[in-house]
Parts: sequence; C-alpha cells; structure tokens
Amino acid sequence: MRSMLMAGIVAAVASITGPALADDWVATKLRGTVLVHVDGDWRPLGRGDVVSDEQLVRTMRTGRVTLERGGEVVELSGETQIRIHDRAGRKYTTVLQDFGTVSVEADVRAVQHFSVKTPHLAAVVKGTRF
Repeated sequence: MRSMLMAGIVAAVASITGPALADDWVATKLRGTVLVHVDGDWRPLGRGDVVSDEQLVRTMRTGRVTLERGGEVVELSGETQIRIHDRAGRKYTTVLQDFGTVSVEADVRAVQHFSVKTPHLAAVVKGTRF
C-alpha cells in the first residue's frame, strides 16, 4: 500500500516538474559537453533535462544538443550559446543567439511567430526550417 502511495506521489510530482510544461524545452539528443546556466553557475545538461525560458544554454567545441518542444526543434552546434524567450500569453518564440550555429524547425500550427536574433545574421530559410 505504501509503495503504491509513493508511486502516485512520484508520478504527480513528475507531471508537474517534467517536460509536460508547455513552455519548457527538453534536451532530446546530446553529444559532448553542453552546459546550462542555473542560479549563477554553469552546470552540465543531460539528455531528458528541461530547459526553461531565459536559461542560457552553451555547447563547448565538441558539444551538440537538440532541444524539442512539441513539433518545434532547436539544434545547437559546437561553440554556440542561446536562450529561448516566449512572450507570455502569445504564440511568439524568440531564440536569442549570442554566438555559434543554430538550426530551427518551427511548428507553424503551435507558434504564430518564431524569430532568431543574432549579433550577426547569416540565415538560410526553407519553409519553416532555418
């Protein structure tokens, strides 16, 4: 009985804090060193970890990561740093890229506007993938 109760509590907590939150991105593929900035420190990001809005994500030289949310995909190559911002109450997502190479596949049914802001822009746009 107690183990069933504990399993129910764990499932409830996981549903609250896990990747089911609509605005959170999940690291689905990961290779090399990938870091996330949490509470003033850089920490390793792992496969299945959740990245919330405004958290910095950085890949080192050998690092690669794929972040997914619903049908949207953001892929970072090595030596890249980004943060993702969603406007509250609107379907508007912005990837703020500080440096490096980012590939984005946006789901136009889920987001009305998807933008990438960079200090220097070189973009290739094909449909909803750029």
